[in-house]
Amino acid sequence: MEIEDKFDMLLRMLEEFERRREEADQRRRADFLSLKAAVESWMPEVEKNAEELQILVGTSSAK
Repeated sequence: MEIEDKFDMLLRMLEEFERRREEADQRRRADFLSLKAAVESWMPEVEKNAEELQILVGTSSAK
């Protein structure tokens, strides 16, 4: 193999790796946004449960 052929092959490999990395970054970004949305949707319920627990503990300690 000539040096130019090897160089072309390396360039093609680098381009493919860069394409795969960009695709992986896009998937990671989408997964993160999905996780963020899920956590944010749970927060009101968690906060409500924490407030109810605080009320119950306050009521129990008053007795």
